[in-house]
Formats: sequence, structure tokens, C-alpha cells
Amino acid sequence: MLSEHELRAIRMRAQLLSGEPVRDVGSAVARVVGVQAQAAGPARLGVRARTGGLTAGDVDRACGTERVVVRTWAMRGTLHMVSVADVRWLVDLLGPVFARAGRRRREQLGLDDRGCERGLAAIEKVLRGSDPLPRAELVERIAGEGVRIDARSQAPAHLVMYAAMRGLICRGPDAVRDEPTYVLLDDWVAGSRRLDREEALAALARRYLAGYGPATVQDFLTWSGLPAADGKKAFALISGEIVNVDAAGTAMAALSAPGSAGECRPRLLGHFDALLLGYRGRALVLDPAYGRRIIRCQRRGTPARAERRALKRAATALVYAGGVTLVWVTGNSGTGKSTVCGVLRARGHVALDADEDGFSRWIDRAEGKVVMDPPYPIPEGWLDRYGWAIVRERVETLVGKSRSRMAFLCGSAENEADIRDLFDLIVCLVIDEDTLRHRLATRTTNAFGQHPEELAAALKWNPRMRAIYEGHGATIIDASRPLTEVVDGVIDAVHRRVS
Repeated sequence: MLSEHELRAIRMRAQLLSGEPVRDVGSAVARVVGVQAQAAGPARLGVRARTGGLTAGDVDRACGTERVVVRTWAMRGTLHMVSVADVRWLVDLLGPVFARAGRRRREQLGLDDRGCERGLAAIEKVLRGSDPLPRAELVERIAGEGVRIDARSQAPAHLVMYAAMRGLICRGPDAVRDEPTYVLLDDWVAGSRRLDREEALAALARRYLAGYGPATVQDFLTWSGLPAADGKKAFALISGEIVNVDAAGTAMAALSAPGSAGECRPRLLGHFDALLLGYRGRALVLDPAYGRRIIRCQRRGTPARAERRALKRAATALVYAGGVTLVWVTGNSGTGKSTVCGVLRARGHVALDADEDGFSRWIDRAEGKVVMDPPYPIPEGWLDRYGWAIVRERVETLVGKSRSRMAFLCGSAENEADIRDLFDLIVCLVIDEDTLRHRLATRTTNAFGQHPEELAAALKWNPRMRAIYEGHGATIIDASRPLTEVVDGVIDAVHRRVS
């Protein structure tokens, strides 16, 4: 079994953050499949951390005159710097996923399907044979072709992004002060291979494990942004190449048996680095008590006055909550635990997701062994043998870290009785059956509950959850109420307990 230190060291080596650095931009980018590039500076730093002897100018030339890498929208629907050899199959695979996801927002901006198609035709006509154009000039030119959009709104950004996801355009060389320009992908890139969908899914999973492994399917889904069914299919397609690894008590996949872990030195990384964005949780490389501060510091701008007041109130609540150091926010699947966790974080609290941040795992109830995530679709009877369990030792570690500052742990597991004694306060979120069915059928954060066997398990457990936690003196909150009220209820429960 790999320790947390060994897992951290192996992942950093896979990401070229330890060991011998590479000497060219293309190799660094290809190793991590793509470097997030919505800001030029952090993208350059992402390359710098993985290479030796290169300058910012080398990265700019690789994106510009040399055309070694190209910037387009890929993983998670965000702008990435990817290898020219990979851009076609990545856009073919990922572009339709995020183009569909952005359809409602485009319609809100006045870009319905017909308008988008007219926009794409105008963009192709304007850019054909043209020099790279900044977005403002591109909007002016397509207006001359009869496609007029409000340059002061977000419509131009969404039309450009949609055109890239359709494989029509990509970013060209940056103009003065890193101003983006756009070119036709066919004119800019030559020799990029195409793959059919299954080949592309397999290639993406294989490349991910090479640059990020050992890792789980959930890690892959978080990094790629693919739907759960596609992520599981991608791993299934390369199952014959995968080696199962027990890493820090979690079943993970790798392309080969891990060798010597080697050194694991602290590294100074730029915003949006692949090490931070490549996994479902960051607890392995960022102390959870400080991780949100680091991510918040990456955001530009100053919060509005009302937001500053809200953050100040949140901080004050933390200072005066000395009688409560660890809160367990639990509930059935679909009650909104992860969403509540995200809002608590946004308000300045230390809040961790037990499912995403490495506290829980699937176990074989009969043998007590850690197992990989279930195949999809889940075979009949699978949930009768295997269960989602939380690791007491990891919660105990959190208890030690939360003594100086209150923390919330949000999640649920079948062995919650093993950890209840570690919490100062327990809050249970509840919803009615109709709300539960609707949320499980429509949620996009994960696919649990959309398979009949999962849905049956959630419906069976729903009425029992409230009764169990009322018996343990937990605070019960109706999670069908508006989200702000639910989170306020959690905070109020802490204040009542303190007072």
C-alpha cells in the first residue's frame, strides 16, 4: 500500500514536478494533456514548473510562430494550451459536451441555435485568409456579414467559445499585452490526428493516468468534466492496461505498478496549475485549513462591499465559535450536502466534502477490503455486497487540525456510527421523497441515484435517516428550502450550540 507521502511523490513525478525536467514546451504540455490557459501568465508558469532552461518568450513562440501548442477550450470547458497533435481529437470529444452545457446561457444572451450557426458561418468567412483578429475586431467584421451581437455583453465571448468547441477556430498568437486573437483551426493547425469516440475516450484516460496517476475515476471526471458514464467507460476501455493500486487506503488505477516514490519537495506553482486542478480533492497537496485561502487568492478583483461584510461576519462567527470545532453535515444522497459545503467555503469557512476530499471509499463488506468504484451501469446486487464507508483515522486527523479553527465535514456513509463521537455538532439535512426523486434525476454533479438500483437504495434509506439522527440529538434541517436558508440554518445551529 502506498502512503500519502508516496502517493504525493509519485504524482508529482508523473506531472514533471520532480525528477528531471523536460526541455521543450510541447513535452511539458503533452505530459499533463493540457495546461489551463485562460490567463497567459499562469499558463507560462505551468510550463516553467515542468521544464528547465525555458523563458516566457519560448512559451509565447510555441503558441505563436512555432505552432507547437495551441490554445482552445478543452477539459472542463475551460481554455487550455494543448499539443497540436492532440487538439483535433480533444475538441471532437470534449467540445460537444460543453457546447451542450452552454446552450441555455447562449440563449439567455440572444444566441439561439440558428443564431449560432449564422455566427459560425460569418466567422469562417471573415477569418478565411485573414490575419489573426482580436475579438473586438472579429465582432465588428461579422456585423458586416449581418450577424450583430452586443459587444458590451458576454455574447461575443460565448460565441467565440462555441465556435472553438465546434472545431472552427482556436486562439492565435497574443497581441500587445497578451490580448487574445483568433484564427481558423484548419488554417492554423496541420497534422492533428482524429480519433473515433471510443478511441478518444481510451486515449484521454490513458494520457490522464500517465500524467496524473495513480488516480480514481472520480479524479478523472473532475479533471476532464466528462459525464460520469463516459468517464467510467473510458476506464473500462483500457481496463486491460490498468494496474490496481491501494494508495493511502483508497483504491486507485495506474498504468504500471508504482516504483520508488523518490523525493517530494515543496514547489511554488502558478494559478490554475494541473496539480491543483487534476483531482477531485486537493487535501493531498494543500492543507484543507488553508486550501480555500490559496484558491481565493487566485481570483482577480475586490469583493463588493456587501460581500466583504458577509465574509467579515463569517470570520467573526469562526472566531467566537470556540465551543464547537468540528461539525458533521450529513443526510441522504440528494439532500444537497456538497452544495452546502460549497456555500460554506464561499462564506469563508473551512468546509470539506467527505466524498470528494478523500475521507471515504468503497469497501467489500464480506472481506473488509477497499475496492475500486462500481462499474457502470451498476450490476444487480452490487450494492448489497459493497458499501461507501468513511475512514475514522482521517476524521481523527481533521479533529486535530480543527482545534484552532472550526471546520465542517459534509457527507454520508453507511458506517457513520463509527465517527459520530468525533463531532461537536451533527446536522442532518432531510427532504421529502418527491424532492429526492427530482434531485437525483436532474443533478449533474454526479450520477449516483440515476441507476434504478441506486435510486431504490436512496428511497429506502430516506425515511430512516431522519429517525436515526433525531434519536442522536442532531439538528434536523429541511433541505428543500432555499439554499441560503439551509446554510443559514447550519450556521445558526452552531451559534445555538455555542450559546
